[in-house]
Amino acid sequence: MVRQTHDIFYLLAIDTLEKDHLIIRNVDIAQKLSVSPSSVTKMLAKLEQQAMISHTKKQIRLTENGKKIVEEFKLTH
Repeated sequence: MVRQTHDIFYLLAIDTLEKDHLIIRNVDIAQKLSVSPSSVTKMLAKLEQQAMISHTKKQIRLTENGKKIVEEFKLTH
């Protein structure tokens, strides 16, 4: 469950970037959200722990759980 507004901002950014890029990196998210790369790293760890994203050194993707949360948010907002 998304507990903070920041979480959904990151999930929405990843969702948008997935549509436009083959590879999503921390720096892409940082630029999209106008935050520091270190802030992105911390949030990605949190989202991965909550099973909302899968994250490797070279790639960031929404999990099925993350996609579901994004779709629910889009439907309600």
